[in-house]
Amino acid sequence: MSRARSNLSADLSESDIQSQIVEYLSLMSDSFGFMFFSVPNEGIDRANPARLSKLKRMGFRAGVSDLVIIKNGEVFFLEVKRPHGKQSANQILFAGEAVLNDCPYEVVHSLDEAIAVLQYWLITA
Repeated sequence: MSRARSNLSADLSESDIQSQIVEYLSLMSDSFGFMFFSVPNEGIDRANPARLSKLKRMGFRAGVSDLVIIKNGEVFFLEVKRPHGKQSANQILFAGEAVLNDCPYEVVHSLDEAIAVLQYWLITA
């Protein structure tokens, strides 16, 4: 699915764009009957090998999408990037596994792109 990237997001950080999307999802979730949550992998201290090892034993996985949306028993994955941002190798692997398991996965670069994807997935109108 091809979408034009919004110029409004050009100067925003990835976390700013994700915050906009989360605000939108929060406003829509009750009306459209879905739940969502974020996976804050960026906060993981990779410089601490013992902590990282423990987290991996507990299920931590590099590359998991930023946002997970669940509606009517289906799971959807959104990866948020800055305009022109690229997925890491682990994110590409995760995306492939999601698709192999029939879970929709998209990379978005703005709130406008996220809204278009949510509408395409029939999560919002």
